[in-house]
Amino acid sequence: MPILCKPAVAVPEQVVTCEQTLARYAAGYRDHPRLGLVLRLVAEAGVARRHLVPPDDRTPGEPVRDARDRHAEQVRARLPALVRRALANAALGPGDIDALVWVCTDALAPAPYDRIAEWTGLRPGVTRLPVAAPGGRAGIAALKRACAFCTAHPGANALVVACAFGSLRPPPPDPGVGDLLARAVRGDGIAAAVVRGHGGTGLDVRYLSPDPRSAPVPGARRTRAGGSSPRGGPGAPARTLARHLLRSGWAAADLELCVLHADSPRALDGVAESLRLAPEAVRASLRTLREYGDIGGATILDALRRAAEPVPPRDGARCLVAGFGRGAAEVVLGTWTAAPAPRDHVPPVLAEPAPPRLARVTGRAPGDRVRACAGPASRLRSGTAGRRACRGRDDPHGPPRPRI
Repeated sequence: MPILCKPAVAVPEQVVTCEQTLARYAAGYRDHPRLGLVLRLVAEAGVARRHLVPPDDRTPGEPVRDARDRHAEQVRARLPALVRRALANAALGPGDIDALVWVCTDALAPAPYDRIAEWTGLRPGVTRLPVAAPGGRAGIAALKRACAFCTAHPGANALVVACAFGSLRPPPPDPGVGDLLARAVRGDGIAAAVVRGHGGTGLDVRYLSPDPRSAPVPGARRTRAGGSSPRGGPGAPARTLARHLLRSGWAAADLELCVLHADSPRALDGVAESLRLAPEAVRASLRTLREYGDIGGATILDALRRAAEPVPPRDGARCLVAGFGRGAAEVVLGTWTAAPAPRDHVPPVLAEPAPPRLARVTGRAPGDRVRACAGPASRLRSGTAGRRACRGRDDPHGPPRPRI
């Protein structure tokens, strides 16, 4: 079974406390009709401090383009050292990684798969697996994708990278209560973790929840956006977790560690009380929420890191990792193992990688089909005419396509 090793997390240097957030809201939104409710919700959110990207002193340009450029700068500045620490925790090198799982909850962020391989020294032919999941499900969905890849390719290793720099997004012109509360609890950060195909110290994954669309939170109400709102009451997450435990043959009393992505201490305490867990079982999740806030998909990875520090769980301890978003749940169950990493690891041959020169220049392997548009005028067309304007041609770096 795949082994989830200890993650590595990096956050910006600027620290913003809850008192500073309340003072800024009181001064900047003094005319907001529901300012009192916003201040009360922010104070009760349980986020004592957050780490945010420092403000930019350069001349502002287009907001969306500036946000994307600064996002790429933050990723490039922190990712190489972060990946080195994650690889060191798994006793692997950059050449041992066979798949890269990238998840980001910020819609403005690009997906620099090729640049990540260049910045971190990964092999050019590494498999790229993007993950798009809302809210607290993002980090768990990425871990499930990596575990599924390692299970399908025995002996393969996957690298999971999750980032969140929500403070770079421009605020809405007329924010509501939900917008202000979300910006007050969200922090910036990036995390990386390695999923080994076999061996190593970490969480030995034994159960992955099925598609969340087939197992929603009981009592959740569907919304127009295709998700669902958590209207199942405070006991709905606990009932969902109990159902997944029953499927795996476990019971809540068997759990020694529970890592959750929740939006408030009240939600974490409610799950622990409903499942009758010890307060120490959710301590790592509470510390992440209090010190870092909600850092998107990196939240669950930071909670796993805190659960393994300073004293890791005992060998064989049963652990539950779960995240909730839009009324659905993602769940991973496993046992903590301290088996030594094998020294004679040989990366499996998954597919013939592209030559290094062509991978840097074109990003394609020889013989790959590409599509070229007839010209800018074809973009103005619609329907069948627009589709006919594009034609297939051969890759100039590969053999010609046979003509019929």
